Amino acid sequence: MDVEEAMADHAALRFNLIAISTVALVLAVGATLFTLLLGQRAHSSLTKARDELEDRVVERTLELANKEAQLRLAMDNMPGGMVLIDSEQNFLLFNQQYSELFDFPDDLIAEDRPILDMVSFQTLRGDYGGGRYVKIVNEMMKIFRSGEHRQYERTLANGRTLEVHLAPTPDGGAVLVATNITERKQAEERLSFTQYAVDNAADSVFWIRPSDAGLEYANN
Repeated sequence: MDVEEAMADHAALRFNLIAISTVALVLAVGATLFTLLLGQRAHSSLTKARDELEDRVVERTLELANKEAQLRLAMDNMPGGMVLIDSEQNFLLFNQQYSELFDFPDDLIAEDRPILDMVSFQTLRGDYGGGRYVKIVNEMMKIFRSGEHRQYERTLANGRTLEVHLAPTPDGGAVLVATNITERKQAEERLSFTQYAVDNAADSVFWIRPSDAGLEYANN
């Protein structure tokens, strides 16, 4: 092999190495650009998804806030008192009328405060009548935890009579609605007393209908 052939072989080998290096460099640059492009697209997709999620969260938050405001407005303007209790027997929502009807201190009903405090207060005040404190409290808490519809009347120590409706909620809580029926009960008592007085009068008492002169009522 002479010098010219050796030089030719060297040149060919060098050319091949340069060509291979160039191809490898081009492939590497292409792969890098492709990776960057994918990364940019992925970043754009993630950014878009994040923005859409944030928009939905904001929209949902505003929707819930509007519904809560509507519920609060309805509760504050209803004629009776109302409280919403969660599954842990804590106050969740309430209106001022409930405290006013039961003549409670301003801080007795508060968000996240246990209804046990209310039951204890009423027991000590005598709203549930006489009896052992622990027994009365346990009986009342059992009613709240029963998950059953209840309706009962409660005459407070101050003479006010309230009609209370208890309804369970799907999440294990309860809704309490109280209405002042004092005037109705007093009217019923007066009517009952009048009826008793008439029925037990010494003389006969009767009413004649003016329209047809028929007998409307006669006592015994």
